[in-house]
Amino acid sequence: MNLFGIHLTQVHAHLLLNHFPITGLFVAWLLLLGATLFKQRAVVGGALWMIILCAGMAFPVMETGEHSGGILWTQLDKRGQHWLHEHGERADKISKACYVLAALALLGFGARVLNPKMDAFVAWLMILLTAGVIVGTVWVADAGGKIRHSELRAAGESDHH
Repeated sequence: MNLFGIHLTQVHAHLLLNHFPITGLFVAWLLLLGATLFKQRAVVGGALWMIILCAGMAFPVMETGEHSGGILWTQLDKRGQHWLHEHGERADKISKACYVLAALALLGFGARVLNPKMDAFVAWLMILLTAGVIVGTVWVADAGGKIRHSELRAAGESDHH
């Protein structure tokens, strides 16, 4: 794919998209928290849509990640390969939590439309659930960063093990 004359690969796409389920969810969580505390019903709805979008982006992130892993594997040392495998294992687990979160946010949005008295319950439930998923996405990102960045690996963990 070419974008503005730049040839984008699956690796590029993965690196561009992977921020949605991490940073995007965090921004949505902050928005939801603030809107809930200040009882801004419309903003809570917008924050729920952001959660749906950012958590749902786990699907293209996983797809591009699968393609990227095969490309990177042969370019990595043993430690990088270890972290690539670990990153994939973690992503498989947490992507499912992202899908559930997106579905629950959609259900919560619908519940709020059908019964506005559900606002506070839905908002606080989504604040808690989203916080948990954010912790999971950071855990995945930690392993992802260690694939190429030896400075993120534990002290004494050599590139040449």
